[in-house]
Amino acid sequence: MNENAKGNAFWTALVAMLMLYYGWMVGGWVYPATASSTYITALDAFDWMLKIGGGCFLVVAIICLIGLRIGLLLDAIVSLACGLTFITCCAIWIVGDGLNLQNLVYLAFGALFLNAARRTAGSFFATRSCPAAAPGAVATGSTGRRGWFGAGVPDAPPSAKPPEPPHPASIRPKSLPKDGEPPPPDGYLAALSKEDEEPPTASFE
Repeated sequence: MNENAKGNAFWTALVAMLMLYYGWMVGGWVYPATASSTYITALDAFDWMLKIGGGCFLVVAIICLIGLRIGLLLDAIVSLACGLTFITCCAIWIVGDGLNLQNLVYLAFGALFLNAARRTAGSFFATRSCPAAAPGAVATGSTGRRGWFGAGVPDAPPSAKPPEPPHPASIRPKSLPKDGEPPPPDGYLAALSKEDEEPPTASFE
């Protein structure tokens, strides 16, 4: 199950319903008598984009609702195709009858579709499956954070562990003989009692 895909299902279904409604229920275009064949062809292409694109989005919504990750990629492909169709047809209409409010709205919708394609494609590649790590392996490299160009940002190296202070039992008073030297003539206790320096501590500098 992919949660990103499931969260995308509602909005994809909403877009599908709107496109199918305008493509099949509203339909029909009013164009000037002087319109060129290219202008009319763009109208027909726009109509079929609404019908076919709406059906494709409906299928994608079902796939996303199931939780399949491939639904994000399909959503990106259909959104890209619809966005390019919006902008191409609108450019033809602007050449034919100039820039007006309706054409501006179509351009805005085209930009929204292209942005949706970019976002869903990013979600698809960001949630790609990662191979399981071998037992006992130490994880290195990226932790999933993404940089400016989508590449993983490597983790900062772990800081060096500070040295531990010596244990008090490992500190040898200077009044005791060193290794290999004979024991003190009066015994170890007498030697310790003659210690005239500061007593050993566990402080470490």
